[in-house]
Amino acid sequence: MAILYSYEHIGVKDQVANDIAMLSPESTMFWSTIGKKTIENQIHQWQIDSLDAPGENAWPENVKWADVPKDYGPTTMMKNTAQKMLKGLAVTSEAQKQAYYAGSGQLDRQSSKRSVELKSDFEWALFNNTTIVYAGRDDDGTSIAAKMGGVKCLISSKDGGVTIIPDPLKGIKTYIVSASTLPTEDDIKDALKRLKTLGAKPEILMASMDMSDTISGMQEKTGENGNRVRVFENSTEVSWEVSTLTDAFGQTVKVMFNPAMPNGSVFIYNSEDWQEAVFESPEVIAPPKDGDADEVIFKLFSGVEHSNPWKSVWLEGKPSA
Repeated sequence: MAILYSYEHIGVKDQVANDIAMLSPESTMFWSTIGKKTIENQIHQWQIDSLDAPGENAWPENVKWADVPKDYGPTTMMKNTAQKMLKGLAVTSEAQKQAYYAGSGQLDRQSSKRSVELKSDFEWALFNNTTIVYAGRDDDGTSIAAKMGGVKCLISSKDGGVTIIPDPLKGIKTYIVSASTLPTEDDIKDALKRLKTLGAKPEILMASMDMSDTISGMQEKTGENGNRVRVFENSTEVSWEVSTLTDAFGQTVKVMFNPAMPNGSVFIYNSEDWQEAVFESPEVIAPPKDGDADEVIFKLFSGVEHSNPWKSVWLEGKPSA
């Protein structure tokens, strides 16, 4: 009797998983923690103020009110620009109609990808834009795209990061360059001390991926050789994870590692001190059809603001020789 084996069949449909795996790390870790505000101009401004430094304050019984100083300094204007970001997509009618093992249609799947990519671009700009570029024209008349100043431009500076200056009250800088190529445990402790001295209230310590050994090394150690303490009673397991740090002043910050940050960097902040400045709401644009493809443009037009340049710390390693 003849036997028909499965592997001898002709025309057997391939089995393909009904999904397509896409590598998508947490792409907007900082952006997701901050608030939003609407702005009416691409170049947006906000004001900062400071207290007078404390000092001697004593007056005699017969003081005249006219003798009491009533002067005060003006507020300082800060500014940044919103940056227009775009992602495009074109899918032919054949590609959209084609049946696929995974996904419903290419337009929906590719649209989802572009949306994630656009958000990732904004997070990247927040940490890697080191100079504010305002919209204009070059000598040839070509339009220059505006680029917002990123986080580094808005810390310990009043001119978009061109000059790093101390705060007017305590004389402390919060943009710190380590003496080492990679910030150390002592650098982080010093950064937190500076924020405490200035009256800031940090809640998050965000670090680049290569800072993991330094952060995990800040766990409590005991004994002559600095052995790690056990995490749980009656457990022999050792954990290298550090999810929070509490310094000598009682400040506790949540630790987050962000792949978008440049190597050798630490950012300590309170999410309430930062805001996305939205010039135009995120938009999906369908251009007039020109040919046999469905086109979609994804648009994001925002900047970022920091309530006060000395409420956050940027810590980075010294440049390699």
